[in-house]
Amino acid sequence: MKHLIYLPYDQAHPLIEEGDVLLCRGKKWFSFFIKQITQSPYSHVGLASWHNGHDPEDILEIVEFHLSSGGGVAKNLKNVAAIKPNTIDVYRPSPYRIDLKYDEVNGVVAQQTEYNGKAVTDTMRGLTALHYSLLNIGMVARGYMFGLRLLNNVNLMSDDSLQQSGSYVCSTSVAHSANKNGWDFVKNKSDSLTEPGDLANSPLLNYLFSIE
Repeated sequence: MKHLIYLPYDQAHPLIEEGDVLLCRGKKWFSFFIKQITQSPYSHVGLASWHNGHDPEDILEIVEFHLSSGGGVAKNLKNVAAIKPNTIDVYRPSPYRIDLKYDEVNGVVAQQTEYNGKAVTDTMRGLTALHYSLLNIGMVARGYMFGLRLLNNVNLMSDDSLQQSGSYVCSTSVAHSANKNGWDFVKNKSDSLTEPGDLANSPLLNYLFSIE
């Protein structure tokens, strides 16, 4: 049975909230390359973050890793959306997550975890100014190449443990920032190999609307 719960929409609860995932359908040559390699409509991803708070004067930003910027940056989302209309889709993490775990004493136990968007964006902001990793893009592309994919270490590819790295791209930085705060968006896949399409297919993320 389904029950509808309407989340409030006002200054305290804006339409785009802290920690929302922004998936982008880029149109440049590099974006086309990524979409073709990963077989996904998305080529880029970032996090929505309010610069100070939720007042009308505050700046809503997209915190991202971008090749054209040379690494991690924060940009005014309104300006980005004006330059690239109808290319950014807003995905919201479910407010709560229920995990079932086996306990030798109590049997199967349900554990509820709340999504902390501010903690996730704080982690992401801590990664800005790091360089964009073309090597990481190459590792992802290699996984799709016939013959070369046989050289991949399956255990490392499916390693879900949190791993700090100095090399990030857009999707790996978002995956790492969420994972560090208890939200593993893509199960059974390493953060360092997570792609924009993986995030779009995550059961923990919900498509809301496209920014026009």
